Amino acid sequence: MIANALSAAFNDDELIARVRHDLDARKSDLIQKAAEGLIPDETDRQHIFKYLRDGELPRRPESVSDVLRNFVSSALSYATVRRVLAAHIGMNPTFQTIGAALSLEFNESRFDKEASWNLDEMATLAHEVAIKNGLQDSDLGQKTIHSRILGVLVDGSQQLSKVTADGLDDFYSDVKQNLASPEAAWAYVEGFSRNIRQVGPALTADFFKNIGFHVFVKPDFHFLRQFPTLTEVDLNLDPKESFISGWHLAVKLGMPAFVVDHILYQWGRHGQKTKNKIQSRKTPGTPTTVDSISRGHSTRADNSPGPIPSLPLTSEFGRAFESFLKNAQWKEECYKLTVHRQKQLAAVLSKYGGKAIPLSHFDRSLTSDNARRNAEAYPIICALHAGILLRIEDRLELKSGILLGERILP
Repeated sequence: MIANALSAAFNDDELIARVRHDLDARKSDLIQKAAEGLIPDETDRQHIFKYLRDGELPRRPESVSDVLRNFVSSALSYATVRRVLAAHIGMNPTFQTIGAALSLEFNESRFDKEASWNLDEMATLAHEVAIKNGLQDSDLGQKTIHSRILGVLVDGSQQLSKVTADGLDDFYSDVKQNLASPEAAWAYVEGFSRNIRQVGPALTADFFKNIGFHVFVKPDFHFLRQFPTLTEVDLNLDPKESFISGWHLAVKLGMPAFVVDHILYQWGRHGQKTKNKIQSRKTPGTPTTVDSISRGHSTRADNSPGPIPSLPLTSEFGRAFESFLKNAQWKEECYKLTVHRQKQLAAVLSKYGGKAIPLSHFDRSLTSDNARRNAEAYPIICALHAGILLRIEDRLELKSGILLGERILP
């Protein structure tokens, strides 16, 4: 039934034309949002420019270490782990930044060293960190964040050691031989991921599409939710069926499956959202005290933290500050302030006497410099959302009694 319905849909030229028009419209909307600064995650914004605006496609890595980095960043790209790692670096990790994110999460600088991304070295390092954290090999791949990550590092390194034993060229040739059909490709990713804890075929497909095999789609939440509506086929597809259908649809559209996948992924994250307007978190019936508003930070009647007030600011600094404050992804990620982020916050505070940061800190150069955004804006905004900084008129004050750099806050 499913095969017949999809076959009929994909042979409907009018439907294919509507799908192509829909995807083109979504792509244009995403590019415009990225250009206007309305995509909160810097990784997503750059990928929209690179893959959707400029038409580039991922290339095959030339080193095994970069293959490993790509695998780890894909295998850890699901929301539960991704948000934890993104909180350290202010954006979703990619193969270029996964080492930095891991080094901060585990407080282990070797994760950010080139020498550690040797397959044998990475497996050894992951085992050492596991033991340091009181984990045995049998504990890896369990429900805790650290056991999941370390399980991926150990098992992924071992699997890649097997498949790249005869060199990258042979590995890539072996993958190509399994791409005769989407069914064969799915069987291949199932076999590849079988012995890797917490990694299934969907995450493995993401890995392969990111190392230059553009016929792959990642049948994740965004793809599974949007695909039936996009194709006007009211079917509840499982990941395998979505993978196969996405492959066939891309062929009919005459575009790489990677591009179809990327449009749906970015649209699922950013396309249907308004301009990152943050709605008040105030619960009906819980009044905000007048005195606290006059001081620039709201508290509820029971003295619990309330929403950060959005006061009208017309200066360049005020507008820049408000744009950071309304960054939806930063707000979502800031459920804790790590020791590393606290040290960054302390460094900014020290520039202004140690107790408060003026809004003039948020100048134009801060909004356009990614490194400064990460080190000098992200920790401040996180501290605000966590109640560690209080907004008082034209400055951001450190809450009384807070000691930075000693433990995760709050």
